[in-house]
Amino acid sequence: MTKLLFAVFAIFSLLISAQSNAQTKQFSGDWITDIGGGYDEAYVTNDSKSSFGLICMDSCLWYVDFQKTCDDGDKYTALMADGSSAGAVELSCLKIGKRYILILNDFDMVQKATLRSENIGFSIALQGGKFHVSRFSLRGVKTAQERVFKAAASGRPSGKSTGYKDIKL
Repeated sequence: MTKLLFAVFAIFSLLISAQSNAQTKQFSGDWITDIGGGYDEAYVTNDSKSSFGLICMDSCLWYVDFQKTCDDGDKYTALMADGSSAGAVELSCLKIGKRYILILNDFDMVQKATLRSENIGFSIALQGGKFHVSRFSLRGVKTAQERVFKAAASGRPSGKSTGYKDIKL
């Protein structure tokens, strides 16, 4: 009887754990939102396992992850193209844990591009005159963005001053 109760308790615990994980990760079209765990994120991956997404920590940032390393803080120029326009965008390397992502420095330009097209692509120059090109679906991006923005806003401090400021000495 004790073994049966233990087995039922173990299964119940696993179900509760699975349900809480399912609540943090949700799908919207081709996009995945992952809320909690130190930051809130909405992202899409392509068939090559590269990803494009929105990550909110202290602030919200658009990023692209080509599954390559870079030097934290280094800047690169890339071409960004959506269904109606193309232009240069500056990228900055950011290391988060063991992961290297390239932050798209013009948040507003990327934000507008995600809402007006069905896909988006990036091309970045590599050594030896080659280019790395990645394309991503934007199906479901608006719902995913809204979920992340809402979660990030609810988790931010109230704005009360702590009394500490940067100063020049």
